Amino acid sequence: MCINRTLLVDILYPIQASSSLVTGIKAEAETEDDSDSQKRLLAAAKVLADATAKLVEAAKVCSFQVKCSLVIFHFVRSIQCKHFRDHLRQLQTSVDR
Repeated sequence: MCINRTLLVDILYPIQASSSLVTGIKAEAETEDDSDSQKRLLAAAKVLADATAKLVEAAKVCSFQVKCSLVIFHFVRSIQCKHFRDHLRQLQTSVDR
């Protein structure tokens, strides 16, 4: 059974957004004068990049299984809405200090 194209787009969009966010965090780290803040930003970029890579692999594995793709879709949405926002708020707070 082939995956619904709309579902595929819904799965790929958060992955692309996460990838763009990694790029942005790395760029921010390059402009940071404080080495501690730079290290924290680069560590956050690595965590996010690793999570994004895992999502990409999961999407590949399940690309032709609608049931599994729905699980990935909900997983990505829950992470995007909760974990990433919370994590980014924590990072912003620590960088602002």
